Amino acid sequence: MKVTRQNLIELCDNFLDHKIDKTAIINFAWAAINDNLFEREKDEIISDTIFEWDNEDINFEINKTNILLWKERLLTEKDNLIIYNNWNAHIETQKKICEQSNSIWKPINKKLKIGVSKNLGKYPINGLRRLAEKGSTGWLIWTGEFSEADNFSNQYVQNICYNKGQK
Repeated sequence: MKVTRQNLIELCDNFLDHKIDKTAIINFAWAAINDNLFEREKDEIISDTIFEWDNEDINFEINKTNILLWKERLLTEKDNLIIYNNWNAHIETQKKICEQSNSIWKPINKKLKIGVSKNLGKYPINGLRRLAEKGSTGWLIWTGEFSEADNFSNQYVQNICYNKGQK
């Protein structure tokens, strides 16, 4: 299935007409990101919208005002979301850092796991993002020295992973 701007506009309209709730929007975004059956156009506005819908904890809340702003962006390419949601202004800084580092900016999804060491009370705290594996963001957070050993990242991903509200 190809995800188009029109598909996303229809979801906005259905939300605004109370035909669907935000869970349907979040589930659509989750499926679009993670299901290989979905084919997105090479359209940054489509990709940004889907990633923003996927995780309102790090992106914009899914509510009537923001849905209207997403619809406006999909129709006109005019983006007023940051103006109305200035609490999320750090994302532009993250994108610039990624661009300077020749990295692709990609927000994490709260449904996925991150690898975290048990000793985060020490300094410095280190972070590394590797290619994500199924069910994982690819992020490793640890203190102490980094190791190239195969089991270094695996011990965090396999043994000490946290989902929101789960150990």
